[in-house]
Amino acid sequence: DFYLKDIKITKEIHFQNEESLNYFSNLLLNDFDFLEGTGGSFTDDARFTSITDYHNMTEEERESIIFNLYGVAIYYNNNLQFVVDAQGHSYARYVGLVEGAKIQKDVIVKQFIDSAKIDELKQSAETLINFSTEAITCDNNIADTGDKEDFSE
Repeated sequence: DFYLKDIKITKEIHFQNEESLNYFSNLLLNDFDFLEGTGGSFTDDARFTSITDYHNMTEEERESIIFNLYGVAIYYNNNLQFVVDAQGHSYARYVGLVEGAKIQKDVIVKQFIDSAKIDELKQSAETLINFSTEAITCDNNIADTGDKEDFSE
């Protein structure tokens, strides 16, 4: 559901005349250096640091994560015209129309878990990694084990 999404503006492009804006607007699928590497999605949720975290979450936890978009704001005469999400490409892969958009400078994100709990969970994960590393041991003379072991069972 990308109909209404919060977007964090990472770059602003200001057109000085209508002709330039129209030129850009009619060539959105062409490559522009100023769009390259922009766009994409993110979350400020501290529970999510990698896609592995996401896959290890319950369905309820996954649904509670709020993903937002990065975008480039396109202005003409200091009025926001639309927002481009290039998804890392150099063309306007997605364009968001801004009629009725609310512009907010500071956003406070409610965290579901505090930093102390995150540190505790990271320490637990590190302990598990250490245990698993110790459990995975290999005899240097593994080639000789066929002579010593009975593998018929």
